[in-house]
Amino acid sequence: MRYFVIGLGVLLTLFIGALFVLPSLIPSDVYRTRIQEQLSKELDRDVELGGDVSISTFPAIKARVNQVRIANPDGFSSPDFVTLDQLDARVRLIPLIFRRVEFSRFTLLEPDISLEKRADGAVNWAFSDDTDAPEPDQGPYKRDGRYTNVDPNIGKLQIVDGTLSYSDATTGQNIRLSEMDVTLSLPSLSDPLTLTGNMVSEDGPIDVDIRIDDLRSILSGEAGELSGEMSLAGASLDINGRVPAGEDLGFQGEFGLGVDDPAILKDFIENPSRLDALTSLSATGNIDAMGQAVTLNDLRLKVDSPAGTLDFSGAAGFDEQPTANGRAVIKLTNPTALAPLLPEPVPALALVNKVNVTTDLSKSKGTDAYVLRNTSATVSGPDLSMEFAGQGQFASALTGSGTFSVTGRNLRGIGRTLEIDLPPETDLIDTLVTDGEIALRGTQTDLTGLSATIAGKGLSGKYTGNASFSNQLSLDGQVDATIDRVDQLTQSLSEPVPYGDAIGRAELSGSVRGAVGNMTISDFDLTLSDGGLNGSVSGRATLSETSSLDGNIALSGESLRRLAELGDAGASLPPSTDLGEIFGAFSVSGRVSGAPTDLTISDANLSFDQINGRGQFGLDMTGARPKLTGSLRLRDLDLRPYMTAYSAQADQAGVGSWSTQPLAVSGLSVFDADLRLETPSVTLTQLRLDQTVLNTVLRNGRLSAGIPDLSLYGGGGRADLVFDTSTPVPSIALTAQLDRLQSQGFLSAVAGFT
Repeated sequence: MRYFVIGLGVLLTLFIGALFVLPSLIPSDVYRTRIQEQLSKELDRDVELGGDVSISTFPAIKARVNQVRIANPDGFSSPDFVTLDQLDARVRLIPLIFRRVEFSRFTLLEPDISLEKRADGAVNWAFSDDTDAPEPDQGPYKRDGRYTNVDPNIGKLQIVDGTLSYSDATTGQNIRLSEMDVTLSLPSLSDPLTLTGNMVSEDGPIDVDIRIDDLRSILSGEAGELSGEMSLAGASLDINGRVPAGEDLGFQGEFGLGVDDPAILKDFIENPSRLDALTSLSATGNIDAMGQAVTLNDLRLKVDSPAGTLDFSGAAGFDEQPTANGRAVIKLTNPTALAPLLPEPVPALALVNKVNVTTDLSKSKGTDAYVLRNTSATVSGPDLSMEFAGQGQFASALTGSGTFSVTGRNLRGIGRTLEIDLPPETDLIDTLVTDGEIALRGTQTDLTGLSATIAGKGLSGKYTGNASFSNQLSLDGQVDATIDRVDQLTQSLSEPVPYGDAIGRAELSGSVRGAVGNMTISDFDLTLSDGGLNGSVSGRATLSETSSLDGNIALSGESLRRLAELGDAGASLPPSTDLGEIFGAFSVSGRVSGAPTDLTISDANLSFDQINGRGQFGLDMTGARPKLTGSLRLRDLDLRPYMTAYSAQADQAGVGSWSTQPLAVSGLSVFDADLRLETPSVTLTQLRLDQTVLNTVLRNGRLSAGIPDLSLYGGGGRADLVFDTSTPVPSIALTAQLDRLQSQGFLSAVAGFT
């Protein structure tokens, strides 16, 4: 027995020694040649082992091969499929006794792997007799256990300083990973799989750390735990959850995403240029992904950009159409930075330096509309501030409703920014404050319960009612406005106000209705005070291409003389004399109708100085000079103060001696006239006329006065007077035809004896 044990020990020693010695007795060329031949046959590729091959057998089988090259089939761009500097494999010895191959370690040193898909669909990783043929379409991957018959038993697969490139001619996609240091551990499909390592992509370094607890269960369609971390230059992703049971591949669990360089998302969005407006992105929540459908719950999303921040909390889904339901908070501190995101320039961004918006956002499956509820928005800038509260919906057009308020300053500057040419009068407005309810329907905007107030340099106004915008502005409400001193604002107006220099305070009120260009002001009331021209105009006004006024007028002034002196065409009237005040107080009242520049006053009462009358007359201001027309019935007409005033300008040296001083006749060039005057008597300097009808025409400074039926001193006749101031030297012509006069009385009056 003792010798049997000794012999068995000797045999065991010889066997173990053989395990160490025999591999070293076989030349390495034998291994290299046989391995090359066998691999070339199995892979149907040229396989070349350019370096030494070494094998050891105890306590584990170890093989090391240097300078390995596996060729590509013909027709691919690269000659090599794989090249590596060294392959080092360790196979556990004991499992071989039971006919199992278990790698305790498999190391690839500096591998360079080139994966390529041609335009015809052929791939270089298909090892078959017909490599050039495209891969058959086997349909989408199903977790039906099709790979569970392979049990790799890899203790540790390690890639050191490797390179992987992928080229797809069908899509134009190219990917390259370099400096790969990756370790994979998979003792069996039922044991945990771990993958850790790092590499470098075109976008920067990548770190991975993935764990799958039971790969066999996942491949068989059962549930399995999955967790991992992955970071790329500028981004990181953490997941912790499970792959749910079923044939389709999916994931349920928690996730965390951080993106410090949004440019890495360029391959995932339709318009990559918009990423330039972002600086960072982060998201956390629960994810439920199955196939192409992804649902995010308890989502917390934050986006930072040079323009500001966006925070969203709620749920979102991605399938054929995106869905969302949650609370969004937008805070913009530099809104102009949004310009690259917008399809067209928006000049209004330059008016704003801060925007705050909170809203409940929702989008349902099967619709393109984003619904905004419980929305609150505030906008502020140097000259503009706005607030809104309400709801809205955005699809192909924006709709919404709510309450709003707007405060604007420097309105003309706002207009220039918005490329709207506002009139110079806008500079008179310091502030505009408006609030009300708003309803948006595409290009139609309706404002109800509107209150708009302006305040400025000597003026104020308020509008209450409704308004609408579409192709033009329409109003339906009440307007009240006050101008403290019209005469002080005339220089700031683009259009002159007739006799604006004579108007002091102006107060306007009325009910406004209609669209711009065809607007009616009913219950119109304009009151003028504290000026050279005072009074009121009331009634109904229409503002259109043919604007009109229909109502009552009552105007008065303390000095017709000062009124005539105003304006560029102002005239100097003769001063008063001892015979009475002339060109002083005046008044006119009656029923007014017509266009603002061509008015008719009926049932008129006219008074100036001591002259009073009734009748009808019109004032036409459409020409170069105002034109006065009409028919008036005057009380006794005493012209002596006026004749004396004009005569006083002549030299009183003696009869027949003419003064060289020019007459003050400029007043006759201020306006034109065509008047019919009827009076029971006319008193001249030395004559008195009885019942008289006077037809007066004034054109371009030429006054024609005709009395067709003259009655004086028991007789009658006719008389025509022409006073022409349109020539360099004014002239007077008098033509008279008199019959059956009482000669004594007439001559005495002419001679000044009576």
